[in-house]
Amino acid sequence: MTDNENEVADQTKFHSKSEERRISLQKGEPAPIFRNRCKCAKCGDIIESKYRHDFVSCKCGAIWTDGGTDYIRRGAMDFNDIIDMPYESEDK
Repeated sequence: MTDNENEVADQTKFHSKSEERRISLQKGEPAPIFRNRCKCAKCGDIIESKYRHDFVSCKCGAIWTDGGTDYIRRGAMDFNDIIDMPYESEDK
């Protein structure tokens, strides 16, 4: 089998997004980002960046996220206000 065929065979073995993440981490690869979202501890607003350079802030302005599924970039006036939720997905 060629390297490309092995790669395709490996991809067909995944049963869920969480399984894909677990296998990536075992291989030492960066974990894929399925959702880039977080919750504000001050106002309770859940914000999600859906695409690259999609800068989103909560309604009180205390936290923000950016990057969609390409990268995760977060900011806050107080980082303790960020409740991280990037791997919450519908496959639960």
